[in-house]
Amino acid sequence: SVAWTLSVEVFFYICFPAFLILFQRRGNKLLAMLFSVVLLVSVLCKAPEMQLYGLQQSGNIANSLPFAILRLPEFVAGMLLGLLYNRRDLHPSNRWPLTSIGFFCAMFLLIMPYNSWNSLIVLPASALIYGLATKPTLLSHMLSTSAMQKLGQASYAIYLLQMGTYFLIDYAIRRFLPGLDANVSRIVI
Repeated sequence: SVAWTLSVEVFFYICFPAFLILFQRRGNKLLAMLFSVVLLVSVLCKAPEMQLYGLQQSGNIANSLPFAILRLPEFVAGMLLGLLYNRRDLHPSNRWPLTSIGFFCAMFLLIMPYNSWNSLIVLPASALIYGLATKPTLLSHMLSTSAMQKLGQASYAIYLLQMGTYFLIDYAIRRFLPGLDANVSRIVI
């Protein structure tokens, strides 16, 4: 179900104004330091693995926390990265290495089978996002085309509607094709 992701988003929307007020007037060095600390916490929390692979075990403090709390470091890191981006004086003159390293490290981590280092994805992803936002590249140009913008909007709409669509199709298959094996209907969906 997508309910957990929607509840996490709502939680973040509620927290956003408070964090913005807290961080907005801070100096660049403090924001950069907080960003580094929050990225480290995000990696150490290993929230993606806990969600995807059910690693929340009994007795583990993560098991007693709402999942939104475990994802909070990633959200705060994104806010801090956005604030740093808005301060134009922090953009290094040559961002191509940052973007390239972020892209290739993110791709490497994404194609690796599950391991205890999967939470490291926040590091190259942050470098890639910052690099793409601050310097026009072929990739940033491609991602900013109207076709890609529309695909992004459609993707978000599909994400929001996926479970309702799933249950509707599952119901239709069971209703109108009752002889179809339940496992096969799941594959069709």
